[in-house]
Amino acid sequence: MIALPVRVPLRRLARRLAPAAALALALLGPAGPAAAQSAEDIVRSWLDAMRAGGATVETGVVNYNRRNDILEVRDLRIVPKPAPGKPGGSIRVPSLGFIGLTRPADGGLQAKSMRVTSVEGMADDGTLRFAVAGIEAANVALPNFADFVIDPARPFTSQIRILKGLAAVRADSMTVGRVTLDVRAPEASVNLTYEGLTLTGMAGGRVDRIQSGPMLINSTSPQDGQAVPVEIRIGKGEVVGYDLGAYVRVMDGDAYAGGRGDGVWRDLQKSATVENISIAAGPGRFTLARASMGAVRMRQLDEPIGEIFDRIIRDPKALEADEKLAARFGFGILRAMAIEHYTLDGWSLAGPDLDRFQLGRFTVRDLSADGLGEVSFDGLDAAAQGNAVRFARFAFGGLRFPDYRNFERAIEAGKSGVDFDPTSVIPTLGFVKLDGVLIEAAGKGSLGLGGFSLDLGNYVKAIPTSLRMKLANVVIPTALAEDPKARELFDALGYKTLDLSSDVVVRWDEGAGELKVETVSASLADGGTLAFDAALGNVPRALFENPENAQQYAVGMTVKGLGLAYRDASLAERLLKFAAREAKQPPETLRQQAIAAVPALLKDIRDPGLRQKAIDAITAFLRAPRSLTIVTRLPRPLPVTQIVGSAVTGPQQLPNILQLDVTANQ
Repeated sequence: MIALPVRVPLRRLARRLAPAAALALALLGPAGPAAAQSAEDIVRSWLDAMRAGGATVETGVVNYNRRNDILEVRDLRIVPKPAPGKPGGSIRVPSLGFIGLTRPADGGLQAKSMRVTSVEGMADDGTLRFAVAGIEAANVALPNFADFVIDPARPFTSQIRILKGLAAVRADSMTVGRVTLDVRAPEASVNLTYEGLTLTGMAGGRVDRIQSGPMLINSTSPQDGQAVPVEIRIGKGEVVGYDLGAYVRVMDGDAYAGGRGDGVWRDLQKSATVENISIAAGPGRFTLARASMGAVRMRQLDEPIGEIFDRIIRDPKALEADEKLAARFGFGILRAMAIEHYTLDGWSLAGPDLDRFQLGRFTVRDLSADGLGEVSFDGLDAAAQGNAVRFARFAFGGLRFPDYRNFERAIEAGKSGVDFDPTSVIPTLGFVKLDGVLIEAAGKGSLGLGGFSLDLGNYVKAIPTSLRMKLANVVIPTALAEDPKARELFDALGYKTLDLSSDVVVRWDEGAGELKVETVSASLADGGTLAFDAALGNVPRALFENPENAQQYAVGMTVKGLGLAYRDASLAERLLKFAAREAKQPPETLRQQAIAAVPALLKDIRDPGLRQKAIDAITAFLRAPRSLTIVTRLPRPLPVTQIVGSAVTGPQQLPNILQLDVTANQ
């Protein structure tokens, strides 16, 4: 259940393994209940069933110890009937033993224990060899495989029926000592060695626990006309709480009551882990400390999709010819499954052009057709050719996916040419977060970011009506400025680095019809902070539903309040000293000149009280710059169109229209 990022020739491997699958099925496949219940008769019936299926079966000695109820079959050799156009093969079992072998009423096999020294198989053309050594099982039961037949007209449905039958396999425990597999082909090869496999609590299609030992895979993969060697090593793995029945219930059309699915989530597995993974391909190497997956759940869909699988197997181009069928199939698969989490810990990459690449953790959480909880990357440290990137954490999530039916409507609209709302197929994003970033450019210094966060919510279609953005400590060396005059200005102001931060908070209240810009601020460390706020009234939902008609809706909107505030932290004095140097005058002379010019700048404010208050506030700020605040004192909301019109035709009148109130150093 855990996917690894490695390229393996799966289709070629599957074709080569087909004879092995047939051999294994023949080995496990007794048919029909025996006339008697003795161990010898059970074995004879089993072997005869293989022969009746077209296989050649040879055995050496069949020993039965009645006192201890032990039966052993030696030198068992099976040559299945080859499929048309496929290479033949054979399988050999030196020793197969049972203790307490009986046949239940359903015609299967059961035993207190089963032991197989080894199973050795090969294809006649030499392209496939495999061996399984040291198989032992306790309290084992095998079903009657006589009805396990593939219907060419319904191949997938037939496979599901076989899986339903396999749910009758039972074993308190089963162990496999060693597995080897060797596949040879002109264009690629695979050699696999697997040390140790244990299954416990297998019954009713469920397995309580599956544990595996070390695995080594050596293969070649074609790349640019050459065979590139690939080596994969896995330390150990474990699957907990696997339930084949959850998969069968989704894919079996007969399990849909009245042809409709129940939509109930069922656990396919509770958890799975793989540890100590390494992949070497040519000069590159990838290592992973641990891969883990939480609960994987499946649910029935609105209607079965097994017949689509049947059609695809019969005609691999069926989806290309029918877009609607392809959509139903694709969205069906996505909607049937949900993953609690998928986590990769301890990444490391090495290559000829890479100094280092390490990632502490990659995680996907709460993934289903309904949405995605989170994708996160933690602890990245990468460097190449003198450049480096580090970050503590990058994450995004809170994604909500559109209803799958919207995609089907989009496909239909594309074919018929009818109008369709494209926003109905756009997913909505909940948040983005980035912390602790350091970027080093070769020979140019470094950039830093303390943190960035973006939270979006209360969507109307694809537009969020609630937004909060925070940017903290963007540190930029002034030496990186490309414009020489800009570098000179920063040096003159005394800044070797710029440490910038920002906050934005915007919310729309549908009930009040109010859009509040709670803050839009920008700050420079050891410089100052500038902040803006606003409140707009009569903001309709239609503005977000049809943003292309924003100008139409703006006609009825009003301004309820505006505010602008600046808090100084040395920038004002730096600018004054810089201007004084440029003018070759003392700073205090420039300060007094600026103070003297204030009344003339504010002469257009008609209200004498407001005008004098503004003059006093600005004068106080120029004398001792700490803070300056400008807010509106509107007796009633003003139409947006009035303010925009005044800004165009007579901007000097805006202070009067907005009833501006100015305060300083408070």
